[in-house]
Amino acid sequence: FDYAATNTHKDNIAEFINDPDCEIEKFFMIERPSIETDLQDTKLYFDNKIRDNKKYVERPHNQDGIGWPRYGTRDKKISCTGANAVRTALELGYKKIILIGHDASYVQSDEFKDHKKVHSGRYLVEEKSQNPNYFWKDYYKKGDVYNKPGDTLPAWRTMAECVKLTYPDVDIVNCSPDSRVTFFRFGEFFNEVGALKDD
Repeated sequence: FDYAATNTHKDNIAEFINDPDCEIEKFFMIERPSIETDLQDTKLYFDNKIRDNKKYVERPHNQDGIGWPRYGTRDKKISCTGANAVRTALELGYKKIILIGHDASYVQSDEFKDHKKVHSGRYLVEEKSQNPNYFWKDYYKKGDVYNKPGDTLPAWRTMAECVKLTYPDVDIVNCSPDSRVTFFRFGEFFNEVGALKDD
C-alpha cells in the first residue's frame, strides 16, 4: 500500500504475479499514486498483461474501498498499510479479524542514515542500512524509494469509524496488549483463536 515502494519493486512483483508456481492467490496492489500526492507522474505502474492477470487486484491510492467517497481522501485518509489490510479483509467478506503486532510505536526520524530525501516525505536508500522499525537488518536495499511513515493512529481511528458505519457486525480484536491502536476491543490471542474453533 506504499505507492513509492510498489513502483520501486514493480518488476519483482510482476515476476511473482506471472509465476504459475507462486502460491499467492491475490495481489492487492496500488496501481499509481493519486492526484493528492502532488506528483507530476501518476501513470500506471503495471502493463495490461499484469493488470489483466486474475491474481492482480488494482487498488487506486486512497480512492476506493469501503466507505468511499466519504472515507479515503483528505481528512478521512486511511494511509496505513495495516489499516488498509483490514479494509481489504472486510471487502473479502471476513467476519472476524485478529490484529497481532501492530503496536503503532514506529520510531519517527527525519532521515535515516544513508537515506536521501528526494521529495517531501519521500526517501531514496543510497546504501543498505538499518531501520529500528523492522525485524531484519537489511530491510532496505540500495535504490529503494519509500514514503516516510507518519503517525498511524489517525488512519486507524478513521478506519474504526468507517468499520462501525459500514461493517458493524464484523468483530475486530487487537491481541497486542501494548498497542496504541485502542479503537477496537482487546483480547488474548489464544482465547480468540480457541473461540473460532468452538464455533
